[in-house]
Amino acid sequence: MNMKRFFALLLALAALALASCAKQEDVPTGMKLASGEIVAYRLYVPQNWTVDMSTGVTSAYVSASDRSNLSVVFFDTTEAEGEDPAAYFARYRKEYQETLGEMSEPEESDAKLDGTDAKQYVYSARVAGTEYKFLQIFCVKDRRIYLLTFTATPEKYEEHQEKLGIILANFRFA
Repeated sequence: MNMKRFFALLLALAALALASCAKQEDVPTGMKLASGEIVAYRLYVPQNWTVDMSTGVTSAYVSASDRSNLSVVFFDTTEAEGEDPAAYFARYRKEYQETLGEMSEPEESDAKLDGTDAKQYVYSARVAGTEYKFLQIFCVKDRRIYLLTFTATPEKYEEHQEKLGIILANFRFA
């Protein structure tokens, strides 16, 4: 390879490296990225939380002694399924009740996920003798349904509401 080509290649590689650095997103102060690069969203959690991708799902938990956790899953929708987040919860509610057993009546409210309309459901259930409180947000965007779930004991749920609000405020679709 002659010198001209070598320097042209070197210059192109340097420009590519600079361009890729410029595309990196700013991580919110005190947080870290919990989602992988191949998903169509960015989930940031507090710096001291533990990110766990061992199940193939984006998830993070508070600590070894506080297993309050947050997870995000998504899947493609079909024409028949439509674009209604409430319809998705209705569809899976029976399965939740069968799996969880003692599930309270869900509190439904409107929500937003990165500016996109969503539905939020908060309910409690007893699992293996322990009471848990769940917050689920269903959101449809670009023909995908996104499901964000936060799970904690009732006491820890209340304790983590401020952090959860910060996490939700910083959630971004890529």
